Amino acid sequence: MRQAIKALSEKKGVTRMTKEYRRWCSFVESLPDSPPVPTSINTFAKLDLSNSEQFKICFETFKLAPPTIYFWLGEVLFPAHFTVFPQQLMKTAFDVPPSSLEVGSRAVGFSGTKEAHSLLPSQVRITDMSDDAPELQATDGSMLDLVYSTATCVQLENYDADSSESWKVVLDKAISMNVNAIIDKGGLLVGVTPRDAAKYLLTKDITHVTFFEDGWHIADSNGRELPKAESPVPEADTMVIYDEARTRGSDMKLK
Repeated sequence: MRQAIKALSEKKGVTRMTKEYRRWCSFVESLPDSPPVPTSINTFAKLDLSNSEQFKICFETFKLAPPTIYFWLGEVLFPAHFTVFPQQLMKTAFDVPPSSLEVGSRAVGFSGTKEAHSLLPSQVRITDMSDDAPELQATDGSMLDLVYSTATCVQLENYDADSSESWKVVLDKAISMNVNAIIDKGGLLVGVTPRDAAKYLLTKDITHVTFFEDGWHIADSNGRELPKAESPVPEADTMVIYDEARTRGSDMKLK
């Protein structure tokens, strides 16, 4: 609620702010048996985020109002967390073989975990293999146990998601932790190409970096770059960047 009101106050034009806030109030007052919006908050000009009592009234009044929720989604959540970078989109689950759309055809694949199955195209179905391979029923739990038992949580200081160079903070943290691979499952490196990320790492006392851009490549601090298959340096002796598109199904021999 606080984010929604703050975003509303930052909209250009008093008329737009007033009109949007009036939509919130009108919806609440249109509900059956609903009392009028309290006088202390019935106009946008009366709102004061530093007033805790007024904020509580505001929260209770608008917490279930769709116009308020939709405004928060469109003005706060989606712009911050659903930014799309078309230049980095490779493939999605919907890039299935066209033949899979034909009656009687099948698109067959394998995934070690199924947590994202609800996002797959409707023609993709999970096959129950519990009778043939009962151990597969435990793959989700095994992976969660592995993550939770070995993960170390760290805080990125000075990280600004709105900055065009926020990715440098991520890479600097990886260097300071002396890791062998960067697995960008959260998309924190979105906005920079894997090659440019590799070049940045190579200026920071990293001698070799493996990255994917039209195939896997290995670059060194002397400016040389070769396809992984042609490089004399094994990927185990490099820092590997798994950009978000490569965080699943990319096998690499690491230290």
